[in-house]
Amino acid sequence: MTQQVPDPTRGPYPLGYEVVDRNRRPPLGTAVAIISICVAFLSVWANGFSERRAIDDMWHAVHDPIRIQHIMAAQAVQNSVARKNAATRPQRRALTQDEISRTLDYINNQTKARRGGGSLTEAQKATLADRLSKNGQTLIDPDIPLGGKSAGNTQVIQAGVGRDSVLLLFINRENEVYQTRLDADGREIGMPFPSRLTSGLRVFPPMPTALSPQQTRMFHDRYISALISAIVFAFNLLLALLLIPAALLLMRWNRRGINLHWLYVGVKLPLSILAGTEILSTYFGGSNPLQFPLGTSMAFVGCVYPIALLITLLGNDFRGFAPERWQRPPD
Repeated sequence: MTQQVPDPTRGPYPLGYEVVDRNRRPPLGTAVAIISICVAFLSVWANGFSERRAIDDMWHAVHDPIRIQHIMAAQAVQNSVARKNAATRPQRRALTQDEISRTLDYINNQTKARRGGGSLTEAQKATLADRLSKNGQTLIDPDIPLGGKSAGNTQVIQAGVGRDSVLLLFINRENEVYQTRLDADGREIGMPFPSRLTSGLRVFPPMPTALSPQQTRMFHDRYISALISAIVFAFNLLLALLLIPAALLLMRWNRRGINLHWLYVGVKLPLSILAGTEILSTYFGGSNPLQFPLGTSMAFVGCVYPIALLITLLGNDFRGFAPERWQRPPD
C-alpha cells in the first residue's frame, strides 16, 4: 500500500471545522443598525413637524394678545364715533311721491344692470316707499343727487336681487354705509332697516386695551404649554439624530455605536414615559394640554423601540463581546 505524501505547495489539510473569526460582526448588529436608521428618519419627520407646530403656537400665544388688544381698542373707538354720529345725525325730511318714484326706479335699474339681476317686487317697492315717506328717515338724503355729488358729498346706491328675489341694498353716503335685505314679500331679513355698518374712520390709532385677568391667564397657559411641547419635541429630534451616527458606527463594527445606543435608551425611555403623562402640565401649573400626542397614550408609542433595544443590548450577542472584537480588522 502506497502512502500518500503531502504536497507542500497545497498547504496544510483542513481539520474539518471552521475557525471562528472573532472580528466578524454578528448579524443582529446589522439588523439593529438598519432598524435604527429607519426609526431615526421617521422620528426626525414626526418630531420636526410637531416642533414647528409648537413654535407656531408659541408665536401666536405672544402676538395674539397684542392683536386682540388693538382690535378691542379699534372697536371701542368705532362705537364711540357711531354714538356721536347717531346723536348729531340730521333728521331728513320725507320724500315726495315724485322723489320716491325716481328713487325706486333708480334702485330697480341698479338691480337690472347686474349680471343675472332681476327686478323689485311690488312688495319690496311698497316697503321702500313706506320708509321713504316718513319724516326722520335715514335711507335717502333728498339734498344729494342719487349716485352723484353735491357740495362734496356723495350718495352711492348699489342694489341687487339674488336668489328667491331677495333684495340686497347698499347706500354709501359720506362716511356712512347702510345696508338692508328684503325678501320677495318685502320683509326685512338678516338685519334691521337700515343697519349701520361703519361710522367714520378713526383719526388717531387707538391705545391698546388691557386684557382681562382670565384672558391673560389663558394666553400664559397657552404659551407655557407650547414651550414645554417645543422642548420635548426638540429632545426627541436630537435623539433621533443621535441614532443615525450610532447606526453607522454599529455597521462599521465600532463599539461606540453600542455606547450611543445605550445613551439613546437611557434618555428616550424616561422621556417617552414622561411625555405620555400629565406630569409636565401639572408641575408648571398650566391648564392647557400639551401638543398632541404629548399627554396622551399615543406618546407611549415612543417607548416601544427603546424597550426592544434595551432587551437586545442586554443579550449575549452584544453583552459578551470584548472591546477589541468591535474594532474593524486591519486590511
